[in-house]
Amino acid sequence: MAKKIAKQEIQNDSELAEKKPFKKAVSKLSKIATGIKASANNTVSARKTVKPSSVHSTLANCIVKEGHPALRSKAEGIPLADIMSKDTKSLIKKMKDVLATQSDGIGLAAPQIGISKSVFIVSKKVFGGKDDVAFINPIIVKESKEKKWMEGEGCLSVRWMYGKVKRSTKVTLRFYNEQGDLCERGASGLLAHIFQHEVDHLNGILFIDKAIDIERIDPAKPSPQSAKQ
Repeated sequence: MAKKIAKQEIQNDSELAEKKPFKKAVSKLSKIATGIKASANNTVSARKTVKPSSVHSTLANCIVKEGHPALRSKAEGIPLADIMSKDTKSLIKKMKDVLATQSDGIGLAAPQIGISKSVFIVSKKVFGGKDDVAFINPIIVKESKEKKWMEGEGCLSVRWMYGKVKRSTKVTLRFYNEQGDLCERGASGLLAHIFQHEVDHLNGILFIDKAIDIERIDPAKPSPQSAKQ
């Protein structure tokens, strides 16, 4: 999920988780061998060097866009036995790395990187913690009757489009955490907004399916309204 939000809004919601060297057989050739080894190491090191900007770009490109089949499919639940598996941990780590490339990103669902699994993460910016938080096999078990038109909702898979979406003001989410514990968490405000947006992703729904007053806002050209804030 992408959203133009004020710093205070985030603060409010945060109040609501070698190998050993090869032995030289011939002493007379030790200096030559050492020289060759050093040269080889330098060559390998140079080949492995990747510019941070290149890594950032590669991760950012993992986000699939509207039209990708994963965004329109119901995500597959993760078996309980696999929640703490290497594959699930790898998926969540990749999602966190990808989300970190998006300065305005506050949530990301697995289908958004082309993987139809029932998991999403919420940015540490929302919780004020040190790490993003993963929600596995999440379902909304309770939502308030009160609903509001939430402005400024956007999506990392539908870039630079924003609109108003009618959302419940409070929800309760049931999910598994990364340790395999079954949890429930109540949320209001921004966090409730994020939960609903991300659960929609897991059901093959994009915010533009529900939004009104959709407009494109170029990141280099802020809207007059946001300029006043």
